[in-house]
Amino acid sequence: MLLVVSPVTRLRHAAEKGGYAVGKCSGSDLSLATVFGKDALSEAIRGKLREVVGLLLDAEVEAVLAAARYARVDQRAGYRNGRKKRTIRSSLGAIALDVPRARLATLEGRVTEWQSQMLPRYQRRTRDLDATLLGLYLSSGCTANSNDGSRRSARCRVRSRRCCSCLA
Repeated sequence: MLLVVSPVTRLRHAAEKGGYAVGKCSGSDLSLATVFGKDALSEAIRGKLREVVGLLLDAEVEAVLAAARYARVDQRAGYRNGRKKRTIRSSLGAIALDVPRARLATLEGRVTEWQSQMLPRYQRRTRDLDATLLGLYLSSGCTANSNDGSRRSARCRVRSRRCCSCLA
C-alpha cells in the first residue's frame, strides 16, 4: 500500500516539531524529490533505460569484434577490455552506465581503443536535453525565472548563459 503525503502535510508536521513551516531555504536542498518524495515511475523508467542502453552498447561491441562474449573465433577483430562508468544526463535525469571497452587490432599490427558510435567519447547529455537547454537560452527563458523547483536553477540570480548551462 502506497501512502501519499502532500507537501502541505509535510510542512504542517515540520511546524509541529518545532520547526518553521516556511523556513530558511537554500538553493541546494530545494528540489521536487524533497518536496514530493521520489517518483517511482521515473526511477523504474530510468532503470529500464539503463538496461536497454547497456544491451545496445554490448551489441555494438559484439558487431565490431565479430565475436560474442567468451566466444573463440578465428576472425576476431580484437578483445574486450572491461567496462568504464559514465553518467549521461537525459530528460529523465542522470543515468549511470557501464560502457564496455575493447581493444581493436589493426591490419598493421597496432592496437587501438574502440570508440562507440552510439555514445561518443565526450558526450554527457542527450541531444533532446541539449535542444531543450538551447531553446531556453534562445528564448531568454532563463531557468532562474521559471518556477520548476530544480535545485540548480535556484542558485542562478542573473539572466545569462551560465544560468541555462548550470542545468547540465
